[in-house]
Amino acid sequence: MQTKYLLKTLSLCIIFVSGNGLAEQLSPAPYKTMDNNGVNVISGHVSPTLTDISIGGSMGLTHTISATAGNFGSELIGNWGPVEKFRGGIHNVKRSDNSGESNDLYVLRAFGPSGGADFKINLDGSYEDVNVAGNTLTHIAGQGYVFTTSGGTENHYHTGNSNPITNARNSVRMSLSKIVYPNGFIITITKSSGSMEVPIYSVNTNTGFQLKYFYQPDTRPVPSSVANAVAQNVNGQPMYVDTVNWHAKMPKHIKGINNAIEYCTPTSASCNLTGAWPTVKYEWPAGMPKAFWVGDNVFKITDAMDRVTEYKHSAIDTVVYIDGQPYNYPPNERFVPRIVEIKDATDNVSVMKYEYSNKGTPGGGAVNGVGPRWMSNGSAVLNSAHNNNVTVGYNIGTSQRASGGQVMRLINYGGGYKGVNYVYFNPYFQVIETVDTRETRANLSTDYKNRLLTFVDKLTGVGYAYKYDDELGNVTPRGNVISITEAPGSSSPITQTAVYPSYCYPYNRKFCNKATSITDGNGNTSFYEYHSPSGQIEEVTLPPNEDGISKVTRYAYTKHYATYKINSASPSTSPDGIWLLTSEKSCINSPTSGDSCTGNDEVEITYAYDSANLFLIEQSVISGSTTRRTCYRYDIYGNKIGVTQPKANPSTCVY
Repeated sequence: MQTKYLLKTLSLCIIFVSGNGLAEQLSPAPYKTMDNNGVNVISGHVSPTLTDISIGGSMGLTHTISATAGNFGSELIGNWGPVEKFRGGIHNVKRSDNSGESNDLYVLRAFGPSGGADFKINLDGSYEDVNVAGNTLTHIAGQGYVFTTSGGTENHYHTGNSNPITNARNSVRMSLSKIVYPNGFIITITKSSGSMEVPIYSVNTNTGFQLKYFYQPDTRPVPSSVANAVAQNVNGQPMYVDTVNWHAKMPKHIKGINNAIEYCTPTSASCNLTGAWPTVKYEWPAGMPKAFWVGDNVFKITDAMDRVTEYKHSAIDTVVYIDGQPYNYPPNERFVPRIVEIKDATDNVSVMKYEYSNKGTPGGGAVNGVGPRWMSNGSAVLNSAHNNNVTVGYNIGTSQRASGGQVMRLINYGGGYKGVNYVYFNPYFQVIETVDTRETRANLSTDYKNRLLTFVDKLTGVGYAYKYDDELGNVTPRGNVISITEAPGSSSPITQTAVYPSYCYPYNRKFCNKATSITDGNGNTSFYEYHSPSGQIEEVTLPPNEDGISKVTRYAYTKHYATYKINSASPSTSPDGIWLLTSEKSCINSPTSGDSCTGNDEVEITYAYDSANLFLIEQSVISGSTTRRTCYRYDIYGNKIGVTQPKANPSTCVY
């Protein structure tokens, strides 16, 4: 898993039956900063992610929650609870090494299920991708902002302000409202209002699937051990019980619905459902959010199969001791919650345990006659993880300052079998410098681009070097890899190269960061053409074979419109279509001429989809006068429940 930011955003992968999966481009090698114990070795936090409900398969929705700060209960009002997959937005961020305000870089950070990026505001008011990775941010008057990824996915953000943001130092809060994928697949997020802090009511697709969020007040009595306890966070701010707002923002359960079968109003807080829809249930301890800052508590998640995952939290006392005496503040006063145990959903047994301590060192002389000074390096810092009785130790957050006035490094050490050995993190640019694991070592540029420069497979000893499009000098850099050289320091390096469109225009935005040609280490070149409306691959021409024939595969797409219950209990056709693959043609042995084969030996594969949720229901292979047909059946949840093989020789697919 590749991670480029301290703030990890979760990505959504939606795979359609289309040529899009065949598109070629040179990409940096993947490297991981999450180890096998669920620890983000950049931040040093336990950061589990759980997929808790899904419906519709590749044409539907999958929901996840995650914890990035070592717990599932943030203290920040409005950001309570876990990182919810569809709670994307835009906010301003200061990227700084704390060396002085003149060195501060204020950016707008846009994020959502399809990824995230930071943008600086230029003098002309335009927005520039800090990492030079082919992302764009644009303002649309009266609507809000659109963050378009390098792959052409649009993330739309609602704002009540019709004027564009001209100063990233000013507080910015915008809410993700819609995601539009290049082929037309749309996810719409409906909230009670436009703010990031308000609860989500529904998440809908234009294929007829919906996640419906249900909220329920907490009427349980607050335990006296929670109500009467002194509970401050690590910064000394008191924590309170909030029985109203917590459960008004944290869903009690989420249901996955097929709107082709049953309708539920997206804009309402609830609806009466009659179907047995998959449901995930959340159970928080009584007295949230204060409960997480007092003693031990458990957050439970019950998925649609009635499997329970438990996250046990403990309030870690942040008191520090010097010579056996408490320093700065007494015990049992300030706390920070951390996940200390995870119970598996399958067997309900503990699979992970974590241990923490306050980290610091005695520093300089006396403070007001009392000393020595305690130099804190963090509260509730991870010490060890126990994974099914295998223990791994951590040394999180070691500081170093290189000579010559270079910026400080933070070195996080992990370890363990197939784990992360260490990560160098540059706090000035807030990027990774080096990631070293048992199997690999990745070295990245220490600037805002933060591109992978070299990668070594330590098991084979083979290294790779990467070059990017800004090194050409004649294109607008977008972070595309133009060459990968294997064994760059050897006497016989092997280099792959790629060519991309020179610029991104409105008509090619969906594929301008995909290669038009790739040449392998032997000098063989493959060529690619793309379908402009969807960005999916339209034609692939492979290098000539031993007979001098270049195999050409041609793909055709048709825009399909799902029919489901959109605004009422009666089905209607979605106004937003999706480009789906409908045919794939190639020649067996002869050259391709235009749209036909000179040897009359064409093979065509055709695809058909149902009208409700656009599931693939038929795949036919046609060669001459022979047709071999495969038929597929699905249940109302999007699960494939039947396949009729070609040897059954069906003349048509009947449903």
